[in-house]
Amino acid sequence: MPIKQTNSPAPELLVGTAEVDITPEVGIALAGGVRPRASTAVGDPLKIKALALENGGKTLVYVILDVLGLIRSGSAQPSIIESRKALTERSSLIFSSTESLRFT
Repeated sequence: MPIKQTNSPAPELLVGTAEVDITPEVGIALAGGVRPRASTAVGDPLKIKALALENGGKTLVYVILDVLGLIRSGSAQPSIIESRKALTERSSLIFSSTESLRFT
């Protein structure tokens, strides 16, 4: 089968990245364990990182959060909902979280 050639240019791939520090202040209550405890230092900074790809009118946004996971309520939830609303039906939004267990 012959290959069909066109004179139209290939869609341009647009790429964007972002990074935000979300490290809480020392003294925040830590999850897990038998009894309540608070952090005493910052071992590693916590971040939210994003990669956005757009090609031919379609967009993919991949968001990586340095957290154990997302819950339905919390300070980050309104921002996530707004992010989803901002994307069109021709876009995809993917969230993943890392598990950071280095507490001090």
